[in-house]
Amino acid sequence: MNHKEWIKNQYGVVKGRAFYRDVIIHASFVETATKQLGRGRDFQCSIKILGAKHPEHKTETDQLEQLRKMRNRMIHDLLKDEQLTNDEVKKVIRAMKQLLKEIYHKEGGLINEYFDKKYQIDTKNFS
Repeated sequence: MNHKEWIKNQYGVVKGRAFYRDVIIHASFVETATKQLGRGRDFQCSIKILGAKHPEHKTETDQLEQLRKMRNRMIHDLLKDEQLTNDEVKKVIRAMKQLLKEIYHKEGGLINEYFDKKYQIDTKNFS
């Protein structure tokens, strides 16, 4: 399976695959797409650039910023944040998954269009 096929495969439902794994992988996909679209030095800067270039997508860029903060909490602050119990981790992962659905299902959204053009993926298949 080549790279493009592997990416397409991540949008299908696979029984038994841990949902937190999917959330982290998809958060990374969205981060990469955002950085390529915004051409900023990092995720946060790219979100700001997209917000300035596309004010009509404010809801989506706000969601991207929310996703960035949640992802950072899960990836970078797991040990530092002593409030993160197992239940809290599950709660954050579920919230991230819901946010990813909203970003992916946005008709005419920047991220949706990126994956459609670059990979011929309908991100609305993400569930």
